[in-house]
Amino acid sequence: MKKNFLFSIVLGFALFMAQGLNAQNLSLGGTISTEQGLPVGMVSVVLMDDQGVVLDSVMSAGTYSFSNLAAGTYRLRLGKSVNPINGVSTFDAVLASRHLLGQAPINSPYAQLAADINRDGTISVWDFVFARMLILGIQSDFSDQQSWRFVRSDLSFQGVSNPFQLAYGTSNAITLTTGDVTSFNFIGYKIFDLNNSSVPGN
Repeated sequence: MKKNFLFSIVLGFALFMAQGLNAQNLSLGGTISTEQGLPVGMVSVVLMDDQGVVLDSVMSAGTYSFSNLAAGTYRLRLGKSVNPINGVSTFDAVLASRHLLGQAPINSPYAQLAADINRDGTISVWDFVFARMLILGIQSDFSDQQSWRFVRSDLSFQGVSNPFQLAYGTSNAITLTTGDVTSFNFIGYKIFDLNNSSVPGN
């Protein structure tokens, strides 16, 4: 009886220690792709704690992964600032102008987000004018110097009349407990590419 009791204590302690070690050796990862499922390359993925302190960063070609993490809450910041003119043409400007005139509204939530250049929650004449200046070479970059933006893939825009509020108001926070998270995925959209003509790897 005494041996069984001691064995139970040792086994319980070993399980407790194993769980503790596992909670200090967690992984966080996922994919970064377009709405069409194409991998987005040259994306900077920054890992922060829940206070915003930067812990690590990687460059992604469509997937990312962080390992040896303790249990807790983390936040990700994604960015891509290269090739602002990638996928941006006069045709996109035409689509934006037709939307503004009420002739052909932009229906895709990701295209709506892409058309909101200054991220003020609406598609306006300002967005159209700035895009024209970029196309004509008067401007060399977007105002926030980012050429792509990213939203969590688990956001559902179905039946949502205001994709801006949902996309801009959702945190990129994730809590790790006792298991790895390998599918914290994101969808990237190229700013002012309204017809999906950009090359996501560039």
